[in-house]
Amino acid sequence: MGRKLLLLLVAAGLTGCVEHILQIGILPDGSSHLIFSSKGDRTDVFDDDLPHPGDWMHDTTWTMDNEDTIWVLTSQYFSADSQFLIGPQDNPILDITRSVKPGYLSTTFTLTVRFHGREVYSRYPQVGPVLLDEAPLDSTQWQRDVLTYIYSRAITDVGVPESARQSGITPERLIHHLDLFIANEYEPVPGQLPDHARWLPGVLQPFKHQLPIGFSDSVVIALQPYITELERLQNLKDDSFVIKSTLPGKLIFTNADSLQQDTLIWDVKLADFIQDDVRLLAESVVVSGQSVQRWILFGTIILLGVLVILFSGIWLVRRFQRSP
Repeated sequence: MGRKLLLLLVAAGLTGCVEHILQIGILPDGSSHLIFSSKGDRTDVFDDDLPHPGDWMHDTTWTMDNEDTIWVLTSQYFSADSQFLIGPQDNPILDITRSVKPGYLSTTFTLTVRFHGREVYSRYPQVGPVLLDEAPLDSTQWQRDVLTYIYSRAITDVGVPESARQSGITPERLIHHLDLFIANEYEPVPGQLPDHARWLPGVLQPFKHQLPIGFSDSVVIALQPYITELERLQNLKDDSFVIKSTLPGKLIFTNADSLQQDTLIWDVKLADFIQDDVRLLAESVVVSGQSVQRWILFGTIILLGVLVILFSGIWLVRRFQRSP
């Protein structure tokens, strides 16, 4: 892995922004028509940070704009499924859920789009201000937060063999040792994290004889998914998301940012889901004309029946009273 994360957040200032537009059409039969487009620099559009679903139909176009080439990747999908995921399979950026609830007189359509919170402030608080341009890109404050989190997770994932535990070595003890080293002895270099393969064996030197051969290598390998998540955050830093949706029938609830004719529109950026989930909601209702007519007919028949019984009773009472 080496210096895979060198200049991670400094490089964030050099990444291009991508405009993602997701159109969600809910049809009267409950099926969905989805169109997802990403517009920007070729490298950013086709990276692995926000891949388009592989089973959708794809189309790619490009144009020249002020000597820059703008690429657009468009994917679309027709489906009767009720849930869709967009983003890496191991950690999606968002999911889409739609439901259809038939009733006696109407059918209710519900749409929920959930952007998965990235939990940045829970994992590495000092990274948040850098991603939101609230701290200098060459700040070193974020490094201790990142190292503390990713090493605690990697050591927990790898675990400690029983032979080491018999010598009093536990994951908690190793993590505590690393935390103290990072807090008191680690000297960060602006914009750089250490070369993990070289750095970690030195930090764990006091436990060299208790830990098995290759333990440091296993921890470095276990760092990979956590470093990948940081790289995804870096590449999402300047991206924008526009979610558009149409639902059948009459709109009865939404938290959309705007409405253009019958199209709901939400604007989302990383800052919105940098910590917690963000849910985009909409609900509509379609009143069934045939159901209403049937209920009116049924009600009319019941009313006529009641009237017939009522007038028949009155007629019988009067006839009885006239009898000698």
